[in-house]
Amino acid sequence: MKCTIAMLLLIVHLDTTGQDTTSKEKENPFSFSGYGDLYYQYDFNKPANNERPSFLYNFKKHNRASVNLAILKVSYQQKNGKLTWQ
Repeated sequence: MKCTIAMLLLIVHLDTTGQDTTSKEKENPFSFSGYGDLYYQYDFNKPANNERPSFLYNFKKHNRASVNLAILKVSYQQKNGKLTWQ
């Protein structure tokens, strides 16, 4: 009997704690997103001028953090269409 009453109260409680998921706020038509690829390079040979061989065109600095790739995306969306700048 106690178990039945406890289960009934639990079910009633779950029903009464539901929330309204509809939102009447207007959505922002702008959206922003981005991506960044960072790395840190250290050469254990410790070059004297802090540079590695020049044939490593993108990774030639020693003991330094650098940006490999950075992307920023801005979008504007309405019912009729979408505009994106990347």
